[in-house]
Amino acid sequence: MEALIFDTTFLIDFQRERGCSPGGAHTFLEDHAAAVAYLPMTAYGEFAEGFPNRTDATFLSVVESFELLSVTRAVGRCLC
Repeated sequence: MEALIFDTTFLIDFQRERGCSPGGAHTFLEDHAAAVAYLPMTAYGEFAEGFPNRTDATFLSVVESFELLSVTRAVGRCLC
């Protein structure tokens, strides 16, 4: 099974495309619908900075689409 790790830039693009015509981020996810989508805790925290709190409905609706991933050396090797 394919596994993908996303960064903050992808999350921002994905969030900006919501409510308007789907763009590259949505198309990418559709093309890889069978993949497991991971979000490193670092990207989660960076993305959260753009919202008033971590219970914001928009924030939650975006990040709940991803499996949270602790940042480890093994994960770091995958991000290169």
